Amino acid sequence: MGRKIFVVGLIAAVAALATVAYAANPHYVNGPTCTQNTATGLVSCAGKIAGLGSNETGLFVVANFPAGCSNPGNEDIPGQRSFVSGPFSTDQGGSFVFGGSSGNNVTAGGGVTCHGGQEVNVGSTGTLTVYQCTSGSPTFSKKTGAQTNQSCTAVLGPTTVTAT
Repeated sequence: MGRKIFVVGLIAAVAALATVAYAANPHYVNGPTCTQNTATGLVSCAGKIAGLGSNETGLFVVANFPAGCSNPGNEDIPGQRSFVSGPFSTDQGGSFVFGGSSGNNVTAGGGVTCHGGQEVNVGSTGTLTVYQCTSGSPTFSKKTGAQTNQSCTAVLGPTTVTAT
């Protein structure tokens, strides 16, 4: 009886490790690529990620770009800003497509409000990081920029991207 329990436990452990090993290899299959709308300053990104595990939920893509307000003609951007997109879910095969016609929009620049004749200004080079959260969404320290939600783990990135 004790041997049967040991064998069943061993099989369960091997199955769990196989699942973790499969999900532990997130990588970009396409992209990421980003484009910048010169009229609005908004940066939109697209790509396909595989190796996330089947039916994963709580995925967030964080675009971190320099963004802020500037006077017309002045390209000075005050600092980095994290734009959180999601939550998203993977498909049956453990992949995730964002941007384009997927409906999973990943953008930087939305939510910046400027006053007094200033314009939204988003830099063209930033990073994309994919997080998986068991609770909540990624949050960031205003002082250091570090991700502070302990329920979120970076599963891919940061990956440097330059918008065209």
